[in-house]
Amino acid sequence: MPKNNILKVERSPAGAVRLFMEKLYYCLWYFFIFAFLGWCMEVAYAAVKSGRFVNRGFDNGPVCPIYGYGVVLVYLVVGPLRDKWLTLFLASAALTTGIELVTGFVLDKVFHNKWWDYSKQKFNIGGHVCLLFSLIWGVLCTAVVKLTFNPIDNLIAKLPRPVGYTVLGIFLAIHLVDTVVSVSAAFGFSKRLDAIQKFGDGLHRGSDAIGEKISSGTLTMYDGLENLSKRSRRAMRRLLDAFPTMNSKRHGEALIAARQRLAQL
Repeated sequence: MPKNNILKVERSPAGAVRLFMEKLYYCLWYFFIFAFLGWCMEVAYAAVKSGRFVNRGFDNGPVCPIYGYGVVLVYLVVGPLRDKWLTLFLASAALTTGIELVTGFVLDKVFHNKWWDYSKQKFNIGGHVCLLFSLIWGVLCTAVVKLTFNPIDNLIAKLPRPVGYTVLGIFLAIHLVDTVVSVSAAFGFSKRLDAIQKFGDGLHRGSDAIGEKISSGTLTMYDGLENLSKRSRRAMRRLLDAFPTMNSKRHGEALIAARQRLAQL
């Protein structure tokens, strides 16, 4: 809120409520403004990286809620530090890294999927955060606080309250419905992945069972053929030993070859 619009803290409960509602009003505006701007930045980044449009973000609408929540926390926590450059940068980097770490961890545990992955980046924690992006978030938040907070505060203050409340109410209703739909879809996606995994496990078990039977049958057949071959050789040896001058008009060459193989064995 602009300095000249900050309500004087009253000691009465009514004054505390008015102060809370005033802060909530500004926070909601900051949430929707930066959730949309964050979505625009993600879409632009994806377009440069992949060469095509990708609707980034968890929700279906043109918002990335994590940016909205992040900037609201920045607004509340480090906003008062806007005149201290180094402290503002360090606090912004630490705060946004914490937000990203907690959000990534929760999404991973709830939906069993990583919605972003920094595993290939150096100095990462579980793929949820990394040093490079922590520094980037620190720079971006410092720029946002220094360059945008005062102008946005002034614009919000000039907006007629009935219009502001109406627009925020519409945005909030749409966002809540979108979030419910997105969460339901995400749970459904996770369940579909579980079903695919179970199906794959079933196929693996089935293939293992079939493979074991084929392998066992093949080995049994091979052993049987080997035993049969040994018995056949023994029988042939016995006949050739019993009749060393045996000869065949039709299979003379085969008989000579059999004598030679038995001699080698």
